[in-house]
Amino acid sequence: MMIYLFSSVFLSFFVSSSQNIIAFLCFLFVMLMLSYPVYFDYLSYSFYMDNLSFFLIYLTIWILILMVSASGSIYKSNYSYHYFNLVILMLLVSLILAFLSNSLLSFYFFFEFSIIPTAMLIMGWGYQVERVQAFTYFLIYTLFSSLPLLLMVVYLSSNLVLVNFYNFLGSVELVVGSNCLTPLVISVVSVGAFLVKMPMYLFHLWLPKAHVEAPVSGSMILAGVLLKLGGYGIVRVSLFFKKGLVVLAPYIVGISLTSLVFVGFICLRNNDMKSLVAYSSVSHMGICITGLVTFFFYGYMGGLLMLIGHGVCSSGMFYYINVLYERSGSRSLFINKGLSHFNMSCVLFSFLISVINMSAPPTMNLFSEVYLFVSVLGSSLFLLPTLVLGSFLVACYSIFFFSFSHHGASYTNYNSHLVINSLEYLTLSNHLTPLVLSFLFIFYIF
Repeated sequence: MMIYLFSSVFLSFFVSSSQNIIAFLCFLFVMLMLSYPVYFDYLSYSFYMDNLSFFLIYLTIWILILMVSASGSIYKSNYSYHYFNLVILMLLVSLILAFLSNSLLSFYFFFEFSIIPTAMLIMGWGYQVERVQAFTYFLIYTLFSSLPLLLMVVYLSSNLVLVNFYNFLGSVELVVGSNCLTPLVISVVSVGAFLVKMPMYLFHLWLPKAHVEAPVSGSMILAGVLLKLGGYGIVRVSLFFKKGLVVLAPYIVGISLTSLVFVGFICLRNNDMKSLVAYSSVSHMGICITGLVTFFFYGYMGGLLMLIGHGVCSSGMFYYINVLYERSGSRSLFINKGLSHFNMSCVLFSFLISVINMSAPPTMNLFSEVYLFVSVLGSSLFLLPTLVLGSFLVACYSIFFFSFSHHGASYTNYNSHLVINSLEYLTLSNHLTPLVLSFLFIFYIF
């Protein structure tokens, strides 16, 4: 299978249409479904799969399929679609191998390699000249924050400490036994790269810029999978650096829960739809980080469900915004108003994706927030007011997004004759279906 993955990257340059790419991704999707259930399985000495990596690979392939179907304009205009296919399959290979990596060194390599095709999407198929600034922010934040992690991996390797995710023996801090590297320093260095990647509040400035300037495919993969790669990294390295993370956890929890309130108010005053959804991702990833660093089982369950549920939900919101952008030529809520007068068929999708974003029942997002809240309140009941206010603000800006865009006076230059075509209906429904029906199989994840 690995040989097939690598060969497909080189053959993708000669693919003439999106149908072959979708067929290849669907083949991987079906093969992955047939391999379930998986609990622990060695693929080789360097690659390993468990339930966490299985469902994130599942999510990766699903989002990539929706990415290709959402990029019909690239294939219709013949705008470097050969290179676009190459970028898609580079993302596929790097993300799958990152989720399958057994050692911290190989995970770091594929973790960083996934930045390259994402940056190519922003620079190659971005909308405006400002994409250069977004590209710079993206590289500086993600690459420079990961350099200390690389130094840590090299230091551990020089001390003959092989950090494997699935056959570790105790804590790495105890094995190293260095006076210059305290457990707190080790934890800051190891987890910092993943906190920037998710991103945690105060390290999030690159995310709105990258989303605003990226094409719809770039926003979908960035919000759907790449941010979740940071959460996956936190889960893996917490096995080794738990002693230092216990000291660091109160500061992470304080910043992440504060971001629920601050980001909520930012979203309420934001009129750029793409920027609104990007800041919404910061808010959701904040509560996800909080649950993961509490080290409770419910926090782990809620974090995994949040990574999967929010990945599909945020991808659907970005795609829906792109559907509106292609008809109005703007991302502003002041221009995309009164849409129920033109596209009644989109009202249902917009309503469902908005209420799912605010974790309405019976979706996976609700279960994830319940588990995360139980985990956070299990560590301290004094955090309850912040959680309640943050959840209220999430509901406020989700309802604000739906009501402001579909009600009120309509914009006169809106291209109402451009109805939703069948491909757009299919892509929208493929975002909604796993979210609405997720409660049927949610307990099989664990």
